[in-house]
Amino acid sequence: MDILIFKKSENQGFDYTYDPIGTYSGTNAVKSVHSLVKTHRNLVEISGILGKILRKPVEMHLNVGEIQRDLIVFHRNLSYSN
Repeated sequence: MDILIFKKSENQGFDYTYDPIGTYSGTNAVKSVHSLVKTHRNLVEISGILGKILRKPVEMHLNVGEIQRDLIVFHRNLSYSN
């Protein structure tokens, strides 16, 4: 399963944009990303750790579109509309 990760960027006022920072795949990608986002904030740190975690089982679950801190994660195989 592929996972898309976006970082929230704050603009002036109350507007926000989400910039893509990575796509990740693997058997435990959903669980891994959830665990990772809950415990790490630095994007460089996230990128480095994610490669290792994707190869290990993590007992966590991720809801589609769940936001943890300033990151948002989506499943690639789902579509979204406003």
